[in-house]
Amino acid sequence: MDEVSLLALQNEITELEKVLTAKKRQVEELQSVNKEIVQNVTQKLLPEKQINNQSPPEEKIALFRSLFRGREDVYAKLMKLRFIFDFTVRQKAARNRG
Repeated sequence: MDEVSLLALQNEITELEKVLTAKKRQVEELQSVNKEIVQNVTQKLLPEKQINNQSPPEEKIALFRSLFRGREDVYAKLMKLRFIFDFTVRQKAARNRG
């Protein structure tokens, strides 16, 4: 390799090291911002009062409802339908045997 090629490669390495340093700085900044966001979200999501097994049922239910929201006007009928279907099938099978 001639000197021109070596100088070009050294210059390229120097530029890449500068880019690497800048990217590392960006990663550190983003990590610190991420930590702040996680702390803010955690503070907002955690209940002010700690709930444990000694807490009254009303507080436990309130915590559960705050975590799992859904429609209160809808309920599942699948178990009821499955029970009726199984019962009907068993009844017919018993009739066929006897």
